[in-house]
Amino acid sequence: MGGYKTFALVPVAVVQLSISACDKVGDSVSDRRQLVERCSSLISKNQYEEGAACLQRFENETKPDGQTAAAMFQLGRLYETGQGVPADLDHAVQLYRYAGRLGNFAPDIAQRASKSAADLMDRIRALEEDAPAGQSSDNAEKDNGSRLSPR
Repeated sequence: MGGYKTFALVPVAVVQLSISACDKVGDSVSDRRQLVERCSSLISKNQYEEGAACLQRFENETKPDGQTAAAMFQLGRLYETGQGVPADLDHAVQLYRYAGRLGNFAPDIAQRASKSAADLMDRIRALEEDAPAGQSSDNAEKDNGSRLSPR
């Protein structure tokens, strides 16, 4: 039974290490690339909350670059789907647009982000048209979840 308790503590320690490894966004391109890769790795392992927390470090960048674009695009997907963060379609659109404006640094990501923003805006408009008066698009998506699936 003692071994079980020790084993149960290991995932907590791994999560804490993962989050602490994402605490600070470094200045070098290599550090920033590695951080985005770590965040992506967490998400690919279905550790959405940890991955989102890792990516959120890039939201208030004073010197955005290609890594910022990659982080904002991935974070937009999480907000769009509600994985690791509360679903927030408006915030997802803002993140996609931010990534889309970084085309000088990451043209491929910027193009995908701009398309995602446009597609999501179309979905939001459709939800608002279908929603009863006074209901927000986020609430409408929850009500219409069976008709609309996240990407």
